[in-house]
Amino acid sequence: MINGKVAYINNNGKILLKTAYTDAGDFHQGLAWILSNGKVGYIDTKGKLVIKPSFEPDYGMVTRAGDFQSNGLAPALLNGKWGFINKKGVWVMKPQFAWVRSISPAGFAVVGVQ
Repeated sequence: MINGKVAYINNNGKILLKTAYTDAGDFHQGLAWILSNGKVGYIDTKGKLVIKPSFEPDYGMVTRAGDFQSNGLAPALLNGKWGFINKKGVWVMKPQFAWVRSISPAGFAVVGVQ
């Protein structure tokens, strides 16, 4: 952290990207989740905000904050329900599940239903 904000480094410890965010995830498929004012959004590898922070964080860690997978989808949480968004932040599967896991390469995801 630099002044309470996260940054990204290379293998040698050189800072490559400073952010204005208090938490962030690893880059997957060119995007990383960020936490801003209690909401989850996404940045690209240049630090540009590409999906506005509008999703809820998962503090219970049942599902990791949406890492994008090779299918271009990421799990996202809204109003206590999980669904999947695309790289534009558009719901592909509307929030309806108690919890989700990432969609596998075979096209399946394990989800919690009520």
